[in-house]
Amino acid sequence: MQTVTLYIQTAAGSETVKLDEEISVRRTNAARIVIDDRGLSCLNTMFFRDEDSVFVVDENSISGTFVGGERISGQPRQIFDGDTIKIGSETLIRVEIG
Repeated sequence: MQTVTLYIQTAAGSETVKLDEEISVRRTNAARIVIDDRGLSCLNTMFFRDEDSVFVVDENSISGTFVGGERISGQPRQIFDGDTIKIGSETLIRVEIG
């Protein structure tokens, strides 16, 4: 299985996270990744894998989840190496696969 890395950039700094199965990104401690971004919802975005495919889904957040500048909703969206996801007011997540 390929390695998937999320490079998270916020106003407070940066963080690197390996995606093994499923990771939720939220503003509360109920998430694996907690980000202090006032634009994030308590439930915001989830990343998950299905074999070597990687997906992102918006969890009905107010501010939305954007892949390549396009707001996603409903069904999970497959993401690819080099994609950038914007969440909240100022959080960017770059995806590296491989």
